[in-house]
Amino acid sequence: MIAHELGHVLGLEHNGDATTLMCGRPASCRPVDFASGNARFFPLTAEDERRLTRRWP
Repeated sequence: MIAHELGHVLGLEHNGDATTLMCGRPASCRPVDFASGNARFFPLTAEDERRLTRRWP
C-alpha cells in the first residue's frame, strides 16, 4: 500500500489492471489472498515506467 501511495506522490495514476501496483477503482484491486498475509509483488506497468522516466529523468 505504501508503494502504491508513493506512486501517486511521483505522479502516477490508477489503472484498471488488478495485477499491477497502481490498480484503482473501478477495477477489483487487491485480490482476497492479499489480505491473508501472503506478501505479493505488484509491478509497475511499462507505461508507468515510461511516465516515471519522462517525469524524473
